[in-house]
Amino acid sequence: MRVLIVGGGKVGSHLASLLLADGYEVCVVENRSSVLARLYRELPTEAVMDGDGTQMFWSARTSAPPTFWSPSPGTTRSTWPWR
Repeated sequence: MRVLIVGGGKVGSHLASLLLADGYEVCVVENRSSVLARLYRELPTEAVMDGDGTQMFWSARTSAPPTFWSPSPGTTRSTWPWR
């Protein structure tokens, strides 16, 4: 399964590490140079993409767009789509 994570901060990088360890194909999109430097040290190079996650784009390395879902403010566990 492919997972796109926008933002490589503490949560994003930790989530990426867990998913990679479980065999997922992960891509972390980040545009802050200091965070990118850390991601390149911690994760495989192919899992890190320098870019703006707010722009809709599809990388040449993906054949189909990923499915996006992000909890909105006020979303509770009972309203998650995979209950």
